[in-house]
Amino acid sequence: MGEQTGDHNHDHEHDHDHDDHDDHESHGHEHGKVDADLYGNKAGLRAVQISTVGMFIVAAIQCAIAGIGGSAGLFADALHNLGDVLTTVALWIAFVISNRAANQRYTYGYHRAEDLAGIFIVLVIIASAVAGAWESIQKLSSGSAPTHLLLSMAAAVVGFVGNEILAWYKISVGKRINSVPLVADGQHSRIDGLTSLAALIGLIGAAFGLRIADPIAGLVITVVILTVVYSTSRSVLQRLLDAVDRRGGAPSPLPPHRRPLRGDYPHRPT
Repeated sequence: MGEQTGDHNHDHEHDHDHDDHDDHESHGHEHGKVDADLYGNKAGLRAVQISTVGMFIVAAIQCAIAGIGGSAGLFADALHNLGDVLTTVALWIAFVISNRAANQRYTYGYHRAEDLAGIFIVLVIIASAVAGAWESIQKLSSGSAPTHLLLSMAAAVVGFVGNEILAWYKISVGKRINSVPLVADGQHSRIDGLTSLAALIGLIGAAFGLRIADPIAGLVITVVILTVVYSTSRSVLQRLLDAVDRRGGAPSPLPPHRRPLRGDYPHRPT
């Protein structure tokens, strides 16, 4: 009995470690998921709100300067950052709506709002990828070089530094409140900062006379955005089709406010 108990505890701890690892990897460069542990925690929600406002300011600065200087790389980076802002807002709204109680009209509650938010997020990311690719290809084919290079470089640096500051903030708050999703989101922001560095490298190349460096940087950032489209689309599709978690285990029961009203179950084919 003692050996069995020890083995059971070892297995439980081993499984727990893998679950934590899987939870950590399930974030990163993937959008379209509402995490109740994060949005339902006041400190976590406050961190999300502050970081969203901060990223909006960074994206707005980059968009404005990209419009002035005509940098394709900076424009693509601004779209990437702005897409992060819109997805966070969409998930926040979806979380608020999905927590409304079921009623006589919506007997299964509003939890499908999360799926609608996921579809919206995929469309936003696709639109930003198309816009970034179009701008980069246009600049590449025309051979036009960006202007106001120092100002554009400064905007790229703002993008990198802004992402790094927000990454540090989210990771520190996430560790303090023991929120794995917030720590993962902070690491996501740190990775996003690399796209700003790509824009900066393209602008430096343009400053040294290599005109194609800037639109190539824009295309590289577009590829990064497309990888986000793939992972997010896959996640959203799995949710829409009610896919079973690959880690196994029975689905978690819905909380009381999201369960169907008694006697109001719609007839479904068996």
